[in-house]
Amino acid sequence: MNSWIFQANPQEFMIDYFLANYASCDLDKPDWRIIEPKYKDIIIPGDVVYIWKAKSEPPKKQFREYFDWIGSIGRTEKVSGIFAIGEVISHPKQWKGVPIEEDDCIKKYRVDKTGHQWDRFTEKNYWVFCKYNKIIVRKPLLQEVIWDKVIQSNHTDLAHFKNMRQRSSIKLESWESKVIESLLVKG
Repeated sequence: MNSWIFQANPQEFMIDYFLANYASCDLDKPDWRIIEPKYKDIIIPGDVVYIWKAKSEPPKKQFREYFDWIGSIGRTEKVSGIFAIGEVISHPKQWKGVPIEEDDCIKKYRVDKTGHQWDRFTEKNYWVFCKYNKIIVRKPLLQEVIWDKVIQSNHTDLAHFKNMRQRSSIKLESWESKVIESLLVKG
């Protein structure tokens, strides 16, 4: 079994807001995530997934409700890190359009509600279904905490975590997964 980080960019999908309200959505519907094509043959059902929120926010003028919610939970700055833990529940599939019909519950969290964000994907792109096992929106595992712990370990290669800024998904080495798990247990 492998472990992965799947990134969510809040300029496209307000992942933290969605996760905080996930219970009000249809829990039987899985979420889906775009993956790097190079991983299409190694991601399998049962793999662990850490959902990473990028350090950005949607346009403030358009999403006042989101920023009001952020203030209500005491967050005063942009943060990046792990906001949920889940598992892959499907084999990767080639992009042929949005994998599932998104209802109003999910569309509420999309920044581009017109669907234009999908235009950039082609048959070269792949996606998987995921389900969430643990949501940690109010006390996420922040990027800085992970970096500090990795630097303290014998391994000092932060390339994976720094690459998250440009990637939709990355495969974690087993030692990286162990560092994240140990931090989640402490949290």
